[in-house]
Amino acid sequence: KLIIASGENILYKIENLAVYIGRHTLYIFLYHILFLSYAKNIILSLGTLWLEIPIYYLTMILGSMLIEKIVKFCQKFIVESYLYRKE
Repeated sequence: KLIIASGENILYKIENLAVYIGRHTLYIFLYHILFLSYAKNIILSLGTLWLEIPIYYLTMILGSMLIEKIVKFCQKFIVESYLYRKE
């Protein structure tokens, strides 16, 4: 019973990760070419293919999500500074 419960917990975490990444697919789609062109030369020079591929894909996914967070922060900052400015 413990094995089944822990297996369900692991599957639940994998599902939550997939859902979280799925919410950000637009930014991943938009910015992956940026990482495809710039990070490819840096990451693919590590020398071991089994290490290069996961790092490359993680860079594309996490980098795109980071750009999304930065854009939202800048939008919030601009809107708040515009709404609450002193004239």
